[in-house]
Amino acid sequence: MAIISRHLISLVVLMGLGVSVLRAETKSSIPVPAQVELKFTVFGTRTFKGLAYRVGNSSKVTPLKFYSVTLSDVNAYKGDQQIKFYDEVQLTKELELIAAAKRLNPSAPEPQLGIKPVAICSIPNGMKNAVLLFFPRSAPAADGIQCEVFPMDMSVTKVPAGSMVIVNASGREFVGQVNSATVKITRGVSEPYKAENGRIAVKIARVEPEFQNVVSGDRWVLGETQRRIWVLFPYSNTSDALPDARCLVDRLPVEEKGLRTALLSP
Repeated sequence: MAIISRHLISLVVLMGLGVSVLRAETKSSIPVPAQVELKFTVFGTRTFKGLAYRVGNSSKVTPLKFYSVTLSDVNAYKGDQQIKFYDEVQLTKELELIAAAKRLNPSAPEPQLGIKPVAICSIPNGMKNAVLLFFPRSAPAADGIQCEVFPMDMSVTKVPAGSMVIVNASGREFVGQVNSATVKITRGVSEPYKAENGRIAVKIARVEPEFQNVVSGDRWVLGETQRRIWVLFPYSNTSDALPDARCLVDRLPVEEKGLRTALLSP
């Protein structure tokens, strides 16, 4: 069964601008290394099911678990700078066939997978901790790719503790109110906004001063190791004034918590 059902195609007709801007954020003149080591969580603008990946040439299938309102558990990856995600059932069967072939001829070269990925994510140079945001493609493709994946760098130097970033994948621009400041919410990923007294409040509008909450809750508490990601979805209904949104909680990677004091001190 196809992972992205046909009735969702209409949901993402207008997402092209939003996702293309997000993808542009990752472009860099710095060469991307051939191998990466990454810890990542995932979130999708729909709850994807049946996606999995393979680490290096291992025979282990690692499934992805998506949640509708929260980030996933932390996943680990080490291998080519392009992470390829497959249909879990197809990947499991393919690796079983490869394992059987190896048992028959242990000295044979490592065979290539005979199935096509349904999503590919290129990891930029130096990225060690990320949130991978999954968006359904607007239409089926001959190459088998069914969703776009945007890697968002969540290192503490990019998103410090006690801050929030806004990911605007709606395809439109807004005016926003972050705590007491008025800001412009352009397409793509914002700079981090710092909490005030451990709290942060965000509202948006098409036209100032008609600010509204599009995520439940007015002010969010941010713990000393927490960050928040405010995702504005592609429009599901073009007549809506504001898009659907989610406010996601992320924590500092364990190995980066020691940087917290230095970064947040005056």
